[in-house]
Formats: sequence, structure tokens, C-alpha cells
Amino acid sequence: MNWWTIVKQGKILTLPKTQLRIKKPSKAEEDRTCKDKLIQLNEKLKNRESILETIFDIWQQEDYMNTKYWDIEKNISPHPLGKASGRKIRIKPSKDNPKEAYGQFGGLEQIWYLDKNTIEKLPEKICCTILDLLNEVSENGGQVTKTIEGWTISSEYLIDEHLESNPVEHAITSHSFALDVYYSGDGDVGVGGMVVMLYAPSDWIEGYDIDWR
Repeated sequence: MNWWTIVKQGKILTLPKTQLRIKKPSKAEEDRTCKDKLIQLNEKLKNRESILETIFDIWQQEDYMNTKYWDIEKNISPHPLGKASGRKIRIKPSKDNPKEAYGQFGGLEQIWYLDKNTIEKLPEKICCTILDLLNEVSENGGQVTKTIEGWTISSEYLIDEHLESNPVEHAITSHSFALDVYYSGDGDVGVGGMVVMLYAPSDWIEGYDIDWR
């Protein structure tokens, strides 16, 4: 059962003599259930604390050598699709970094979120479809795309740990959770995305909850 089906269902009320009747939800409730959930999810993403910023803050307080060997770079990062904004955080080697320790690995984190007004303009049915696809990739991983009424919605969830050598071999964790929304009809509504992407040495992020959902 998907979000759209759940929203469209009525509420069952018990009456005297065990009679049942169906009460349809009010139009306001019916029209906003999925939209409000999507706004709530978007706000959670917007307010998410950066894992790399947290790591670097701890280094500054407790680990002089790491703050000597690494620099942090923070930028505003507009989404390439348009109506989304966010930030990019990078931990990169400083001029004093001993390449035999980590090579040139460093870490990269990008967080993109939709403008609330953009979500407000999305049809309720599209918001429900977006939630369906997010649930599907959350459970199964991979990527899924659906086109409905002129809208194309794509979502993916990928997590991987692998070895890289640059020049020293080191375990790297790569994590991505993404949503892209396109509209091919008339008007300028609903182009943007929600993304969390993290790429960093595995021992840096050990113990952190990298799954923002």
C-alpha cells in the first residue's frame, strides 16, 4: 500500500448497534498529508549537522596533529538542477600533511534541500509518489525512477566501503541518498532535489550516524 492510497482512504467510525460508516477526511487534510510529511523531512535535512564539521571541531579541541595536517573548507552549494540550496564541506590536506599517512584522501560532504515554497507548489499526488520512492530505495537500495503526469521523480540510496590507494591504501566510506524532481509540463514548478552525500576515510566517521533519515 502506498502513501497515495493511504491518504485517499476514509476514516472508519463505530456507530451504535455495531453499524459502520465511512467518514471522508476533510479536503484540507486530504490535500496536505504527504506534502506536510515531505516538508518535515526536508526541514530535518536542512537542519542536519555536518558530520565533517563535527569531526573537525573535535580535532580542534583534542587533536592538534590532525588540525595541523588538515584544513576545512565550507561553501554555499546551489543544486545544479535549480530550486534547491545547500552547503558543501570539505576536509582537505594542509601544506603540512604527511602524504604517507592518508595520501590525498580527505573528506567531502554535500547537503542539498528544497525551498519550502517549491514543495508547497507540488501537487499532493506527486508528494505521495516522492515518499513512495524514498521508502522503496530506503528498503532496497539502488535507484528508482518514475514518471507521472509530466513529472519525473528519481531517488537513490547507495552506501559502499572500499579500499583506495592514493598513494597509501586506506578504507573509504561512500554514502549517498538523493532525490531529484523534474517537471516537463507548462510552468516553472518543481525543479530541484534533496541530497546527502558523504565521502570520507572510514575510521574518521566510525561511530557516527551517517543515515540522516
